[in-house]
Amino acid sequence: MEISESSSLEDTFDDFDDIVFHQDVDDDEDVDYFLKKNKTACPILADEVAVLKQGTSTVGKCEIRKNVCDCSSRGLTSVPHDIPDNITVLHLYNNSITTIKNSTFCQTKKLKFLYLNRNIIKLLEPKAFECLADLVELNLRGNELEYVNGTFPLGIFKPLSSLRVLRIQKNNRCPQIGYHVYPDKALSDLKNVTALYMDGLTGTYFGFGFLGMYSLRNLSLPGYNDGCCRLENINNFTFRNLRKLAFLNISDCYINGYGSHDDAFVPLKNLKVLDLTYNVNIGLQKLQGFLKGIKNYNITKLLINSVVTRFSKSITINSSLVENLPTSLIHLEARENCFESVEDDVFEKLPKNLRYLDVGNNRFIFGKYLINLHKLENLEKLRLTRGGFIYKIPTKYPFQVSSEYDLNMFQSAMRASGSNLIKLRIPPKLKTLDMSVAGLALRLTELEIDEDNTLHDLNLAENYFPRVFGPIKGLNKLTYMNLRHTSVEYIGLNFFKHFPSLQILMLGYNTLEGYFSNHLLNGTIFQDLGNLTYLDLSNSRLGSFPKHTFIGLDKLEVLYLDYNQLWTFDVDISHMKKLKKLNISNNELGSLPNNIREHIDHLKKDLNVSISVDMSKCPIRCDCQHLEFLKWLVSSGAFSPPGLRNYMCQYNAYTRKIITDGYANEIRRLEKECADNVPIFLSVLGSTVAVVFMVITGVVYSFRWKLRYLYYAAVIKLKNSDMTECGHFRYDVFLSYAHQDEEFILKELMPELKQRDLKLHVHGRDFATGNWIAANIVTAVKESRKTLVILTKHLLASKWCNYELQMANMESVDSGRQVLVFLLKESIPSKELGRNLLCHIQNNTYINYPQSSAESDVMFWDKLATDLKR
Repeated sequence: MEISESSSLEDTFDDFDDIVFHQDVDDDEDVDYFLKKNKTACPILADEVAVLKQGTSTVGKCEIRKNVCDCSSRGLTSVPHDIPDNITVLHLYNNSITTIKNSTFCQTKKLKFLYLNRNIIKLLEPKAFECLADLVELNLRGNELEYVNGTFPLGIFKPLSSLRVLRIQKNNRCPQIGYHVYPDKALSDLKNVTALYMDGLTGTYFGFGFLGMYSLRNLSLPGYNDGCCRLENINNFTFRNLRKLAFLNISDCYINGYGSHDDAFVPLKNLKVLDLTYNVNIGLQKLQGFLKGIKNYNITKLLINSVVTRFSKSITINSSLVENLPTSLIHLEARENCFESVEDDVFEKLPKNLRYLDVGNNRFIFGKYLINLHKLENLEKLRLTRGGFIYKIPTKYPFQVSSEYDLNMFQSAMRASGSNLIKLRIPPKLKTLDMSVAGLALRLTELEIDEDNTLHDLNLAENYFPRVFGPIKGLNKLTYMNLRHTSVEYIGLNFFKHFPSLQILMLGYNTLEGYFSNHLLNGTIFQDLGNLTYLDLSNSRLGSFPKHTFIGLDKLEVLYLDYNQLWTFDVDISHMKKLKKLNISNNELGSLPNNIREHIDHLKKDLNVSISVDMSKCPIRCDCQHLEFLKWLVSSGAFSPPGLRNYMCQYNAYTRKIITDGYANEIRRLEKECADNVPIFLSVLGSTVAVVFMVITGVVYSFRWKLRYLYYAAVIKLKNSDMTECGHFRYDVFLSYAHQDEEFILKELMPELKQRDLKLHVHGRDFATGNWIAANIVTAVKESRKTLVILTKHLLASKWCNYELQMANMESVDSGRQVLVFLLKESIPSKELGRNLLCHIQNNTYINYPQSSAESDVMFWDKLATDLKR
């Protein structure tokens, strides 16, 4: 493909606004980077300059890799003469070469890329570049080729007929001393150069020789680290011989707004990209003058970062500051200009086709201007920052009311969502919102965003959001969210509830220690993220997870949990059928539980998923208990990196060792140590435990009531050291009955017994509040002369009545006195009573409740009272 000197080259540049604005790179990546960024400006085949790593050889001090010769950083004082003639890329940077002599490169006529940067070259002989007709890029950056007469001899560049990129910046001292002039006469021979990097000089202009550079479209005069630029005052003569320029980079060139002319850029009628970054003395007023003359030019990209001193007072962006922006503008950067707020009508006056807006590192506050943000109808990417203290997201737009109309307008806006919350409207085509490293300090409380948006990427990394509550509603198309390095300590259960399309979530490098175990016992923050495929929780001081933490992440493919403090990973991941990467390296994990292992095997063998698990730098336990895990780790084929590099063995609390053989020796050692003893030991131990358990269980069951009685009796004795002496009772009778028989007890039994001077203990009335029921029962039995059991079918079904009966029986055995008396109120078949109860009835006093006349009733109550007083 040939590039002519006609205007067709201008069309070539239409498709890429960023051509060769990259910084100089002093290593092998120069070639690859150039090809990727400038393949249109330099239409050569990529394989002609590919840097291949195989087939390396050496010539003298240089290294040869196919067509690339690397002689960089070798301490050379001259160009070697034994370089092979097939070389197309020659690296000679970072040496001590002082002179390039005539015909130096005639032995390497096929050179396309020549890097002589970072030497101490002071002299170029007139035919220094002879024979280099195929050279595409020449890099002379960072030498001592000052722009004074004689440094670049006439005709020095004439042999370079194919040259596209020339770098001669950083060759002059800053500030410049003496008489300096652009070497335009020597440069005029470079008819095909498209990109020129050079230093900017004070008090001069680009001479007539630049008219001969027919193809020049990119001129970069960057200062600071990349070069020396001291333009200071510019006027309409400065660039008049560069009329075909499409890209002009004069960043950090000390341009003085007071001494420069408004029409300085007017000659550049083909300008598409203008970079004025770090010219803090321009000021916003002069910037308007510069832009006014080129407002109707076809400028698509404008960089005006730091055109105001950072010590300026805060600035409000008003319509006068944007009215002269080029109407064709697509990309605008205005970082670090002390902007604080925006007037109401500004968004309407910004260029209609604006797709990229970067106003980062300013001082923006949450203001009423946000209500008009949606008027940037074509905006696709926005960088908006602010600083300040830790506030909640406000529930009202802060504003100064200037009229009743203003008040009504904003109150209506606040009620638009049907609540007291703001319903924020963002540009309808906005796809990327980058607010990383923005100095934001907020509690992310509830916020609603109008659903008429296409936001896909939200980057909030490296801010300060200690507590994120949410919910944030309306971002239904969001696929990427970055909250890394934001000091998050707490996440509300509903924070991720309204992100149905989220696929990538970056939560790493936060302070979530204890969060999952302390706050998520009954819920999971991820349950609504059904489309999430990538989750990063690395380096967040995590110690453990509840088992259900990751429920809902059915489509997850990548999970990063590395560089935490996990000592266990017993979580449920059985629903993750698409998991491809699990990074749990650099934790305190000694093994993985069976459920994790089974799922990894299931993914690999049954679902044919190529899963990769990384447990490097974890203290894997190398003992008999974990032998099976070690065997599985080695045989599963799921663990990375290859060869199990950086995997460890932990033998005890203090001893760890990096393994180098993939655990082969450790497994052999453990198989020998553990194989003979483990089965026998386990079987003997298991049998012994089983026998002991059975014996203990039998003894406890046989003496269960005695044990219970003795326990509570001892407790009562300890608590009540002044308990009634044996033979002296607080009550005559303790009534044991089912609560269903309470009517009989209250209306008949108790009145009759009280009438016969018996003092009764009734559990519903006399049990001590706050004591155990079992303790109250034992106390009642011990403090009563008799325990009267009112035997009914209801009593047979009562657990506590049975307990009262057993405790009374134990008291009888323990004290040697007869305690139990049975009142058989109902006729119950013997088979329903059971052997134990029949035995108790037969061995103690019992009396049938009469079903006859009132006279017999009197006799019955008298006899019962007599029996109870014995």
